[in-house]
Amino acid sequence: FVTIDQRVPLWVLERFDVRSGGRPLQVVVHDVHFGHHCGRCMTETQATSRNYSDGLGMLRRIIDRITQLSIFLDNILHPELWAAFQLEARSLESISLEPIGFSANRLISIPSALFASRTPALTSLFLKDVGFSLDNALFCTTLRHLDMRSCRMRSSTDIDSAADLSEFVASLRGMPRLETIKLYGEVPVRTSPVMDGEAV
Repeated sequence: FVTIDQRVPLWVLERFDVRSGGRPLQVVVHDVHFGHHCGRCMTETQATSRNYSDGLGMLRRIIDRITQLSIFLDNILHPELWAAFQLEARSLESISLEPIGFSANRLISIPSALFASRTPALTSLFLKDVGFSLDNALFCTTLRHLDMRSCRMRSSTDIDSAADLSEFVASLRGMPRLETIKLYGEVPVRTSPVMDGEAV
C-alpha cells in the first residue's frame, strides 16, 4: 500500500517499495490543494511540491505493479498527474477517481489517451464529477463494474458536444462482461430520431 501525497517524502515511499518485495500494490494519489494543509505542515515545510513530484516519479516506476488505484483530486489542473499515466499499467484492475476539497463539485476532465494507449484489464471503474469522451481508454472490454456519479460524457466524434443515448449504448456494447452499472446525475438523452424497427 503506497500513498502519493505532498506530506509523504520520497524516502518513505522507497521504504514501502522495498518492503513490498515486488508484490502487487494498492496506490492512493492525494493531490491536496496547499490551502488545505494545516499550519503546522506548512510551517515545518512537511508538505511540499517536491514531495508530490517525487511521488509521481515513484508512481511511474511502480505503475506496472499497481492493481488498485484511488485518486483524490484537490486541484483543478493536473498535467503532472496525467503525464504519470502515460505508461503501460498491465496489472491495473480497479480505478477510483473523484475531486475533493476545493475541486469538489467541479468537473475534472480526463484525457482520452492514457496508459500508452494500451487499455489495462480493468474490472472496476468508479468516477465522480469528471468529464470524459466515450472513447476514453478507461472504458474497456474487461470491465465488470461501472459506477459513474455526476459525470459529463462527451461525444467521441465531437469533443465539444455531449454524448447522446445512442453513443452511450454503443459504448456499453463494447463492455460485454459488464455485470453492474450505476449512474447518478447526468444521463445521455436521445437526440437522433428513432428509425423503424430500431431497438432503443
